[in-house]
Amino acid sequence: MKSPKLFFERGLAYAATKKFDSASLDIETAYSEISDEDLDYPLEYRVQLYNWHATFVLLRSMFDEAAEIFSKALKLDPFNCEVLLKMGCLYIDKGEIEKSKDFISKAMDVNVKLPSIYFYRSQIHAFENDQENMLTDLQTCMDLDPTNQQAVLSIATLLIGQGDIDQAESVIENGLAKEPNNIDLLLMKGELMVSKGVTLQSEEHFNEGIFCFDRAIQIDPSNAGCYANKGTIYIQALGKIDEGKELIEKALELDPNYMMALTSLAQVYMNTGNHEDFMKAQVLFEKALNGTRNRDDIFHINSLKAEAIARMEAENRIRQIKIF
Repeated sequence: MKSPKLFFERGLAYAATKKFDSASLDIETAYSEISDEDLDYPLEYRVQLYNWHATFVLLRSMFDEAAEIFSKALKLDPFNCEVLLKMGCLYIDKGEIEKSKDFISKAMDVNVKLPSIYFYRSQIHAFENDQENMLTDLQTCMDLDPTNQQAVLSIATLLIGQGDIDQAESVIENGLAKEPNNIDLLLMKGELMVSKGVTLQSEEHFNEGIFCFDRAIQIDPSNAGCYANKGTIYIQALGKIDEGKELIEKALELDPNYMMALTSLAQVYMNTGNHEDFMKAQVLFEKALNGTRNRDDIFHINSLKAEAIARMEAENRIRQIKIF
């Protein structure tokens, strides 16, 4: 019999070094070798194992299977805030908002001062397009945990969506003042600065944006997101197709499933007007869809995919007309 403890500990070690495929495999093995009544392992240990395994299952968009495993954890520890919040997150992804509210409310009853409660509740407000309460909850999350960069990023994204670019820039700068090497904040600032540079025809803003991308790559040269973000900006904002494509291909070398890189490369292929490239774009869109569970991402990718299909069909009709 395999040792659940050894596999679980190795899985956690893999997760700590971002080797998530290996982590998922080991944690799944540990889960399969332990029973709910196995008294050789303390209750807290089993709850943690169930929580980790369910999380990886959820990331594969296997909602019902993940809910079943999370429920097993809650049966052992009904007041575990982390598991309650993940159940809430699961039902947000499923679009079952009332169930999500119920689990997040239960977590709040356990610990009203837990910052992540307000972050997850803000996602419910986002689903309901309630931007005012979304912003309030994100701000509460930051007040309780000033280092919570997820909240910083979400607030900045919301402000950008509202057209309040200067305030968004201020939020990002405050975040970077606390954590200057935060990759996500550097990438967001880079995108914002390049956009301002293009809009204002400002070389200063443009150069600052490129510096942010380069700084992110310097900090973490193995981070696919750094290359994907810079490549996408080169293509979409600057029209530098070849340079952008090279950066995106580098991102896919590092992470073959990186969604932004897949969709950006697909769009490059869409725009060539070549039938074979249209087919390549379809494959890339499908791969991107298989790798996300975010409703907005799925809608966006499907829209791009539908456009690619329409253009391919138009190209086929033109080709047939030329034949006759």
